[in-house]
Amino acid sequence: HSRLIAHGDKLDADAPAEDFHALRRQVKKLRYLIELFDGALPSGRAQSLLAELKAVQKVLGEHQDLTVHIAALERIQESCAAQDRPNPAARVIAPLLDRLRERRRAAAGDFACVFSRFAKGEKARKKLFRIPPAADHQESAQ
Repeated sequence: HSRLIAHGDKLDADAPAEDFHALRRQVKKLRYLIELFDGALPSGRAQSLLAELKAVQKVLGEHQDLTVHIAALERIQESCAAQDRPNPAARVIAPLLDRLRERRRAAAGDFACVFSRFAKGEKARKKLFRIPPAADHQESAQ
């Protein structure tokens, strides 16, 4: 969890897409682990964390989807440029790429906002991962 926060804190709008994608994989792993052990945690403790992880995962997924679309269009653009004759698609691709890059930059900004909320809740989440004393654990079992 703390490594995930450290990784996310380093990302800004200019960070490589691979760094956003690597964080997305880390978020997904943590989310699935918490979902797996949710039943073993005191009632409701994991729900707010899961909601925040889902929000972070959603914006990182949007960033990744845009990255994939941009890469595909860049390949098409290169293919059009390599042709001997003008290709009408080439006129459409450049402005489309500009819009997709803007959206990806906006997704990176959205990430900063969503991740900041997630990271600020770190103290509260430390309680989630704390094992309660045996007396507290026995009372909750009854």
